[in-house]
Amino acid sequence: MDDSERPHKRIKTTDNFNATSQCQENGTAEFSKQLQGLKGWSRSVPKTGKPGRPQKSTLFAHTSVISAGDKGIYVTSDKGREKKAVLEFHDLLEYHLGGSNSNNVRPTDPDASEQQPGIENDIESELASMRGDNVTTETDEPQNSLRWQLIMLDIPCVSFVRFAPSTNFDPTTIVHEICNNAASPTSTQPRSRAVRRLTPITTLAKTLSQGLERICDEVLPQFFGVKDGQGEIESTTFAIKPTIRNNDKMKRNEVIELVAGKVQEFGQGKHKVDLKGYEKGVLVEVYRNWVGMNVVENRVVEGRIGYEGLKRFNLAEIQVQAMASGGNSIERS
Repeated sequence: MDDSERPHKRIKTTDNFNATSQCQENGTAEFSKQLQGLKGWSRSVPKTGKPGRPQKSTLFAHTSVISAGDKGIYVTSDKGREKKAVLEFHDLLEYHLGGSNSNNVRPTDPDASEQQPGIENDIESELASMRGDNVTTETDEPQNSLRWQLIMLDIPCVSFVRFAPSTNFDPTTIVHEICNNAASPTSTQPRSRAVRRLTPITTLAKTLSQGLERICDEVLPQFFGVKDGQGEIESTTFAIKPTIRNNDKMKRNEVIELVAGKVQEFGQGKHKVDLKGYEKGVLVEVYRNWVGMNVVENRVVEGRIGYEGLKRFNLAEIQVQAMASGGNSIERS
């Protein structure tokens, strides 16, 4: 057997120069694949993804980029499928928001999303957040041209999509539109295989320094108080739905009691709790030392199905039901 017929084997040499020359003869894909095993080698050949999608390394950011006042969407998935889920959701966002995430993406280190910030940086960020400062870290600089970032959290099954502060995206409207389209069997929206539940977040705050109280004061008045400071308060029914992850300081009952008290305060006692037939749902998401909030409608408003009707924004269940029943079992009126 001559050399041309010999099966190609992974190059084990430590001479990067020789390895580069030989691998290049086999094409870019094989060149990139074989060089991954060479010690000290940094990938210089970018990964290719779906057409229009920026390199994966530019899409992901570390949790340190999250700051007080951020808005976004929590994305849940099966364990081990977190990255696939957020990449699928990235494609859904591009479908609904039009165009690519960014037309001006700067290259970054492919392992940037796995780098851990220094403890000094983390402490300073925590102190600045308690003071109410708007903190910008070095980690978010490479992705500052993106309209949204994909953040892998250090807990299984949950990821976060953070919208850039410069955007005017409404997380609730986006999630409603995605779920409504998924309920239709004739929709041209891309189908997701890994995404489970979507939870829109209007704003985030640190759990320290009365963060929950602050976001209650920011989010709740527009839904339960006097609109635009004029007119009468319209009585409604509500339910509070907290989710707490990796935080043993905030208790479920305490969160419910505090938020319910704020709702009654802004509504001057006109609102009532109704756990089954509620008209508005207050979603409270606690992750480590971050707390986020959103208010969702449980009624059909402007043709959009309510929160419970959309399986509490469980995209996977909506798709299964739409395919099994032709979409007829999801009420739209």
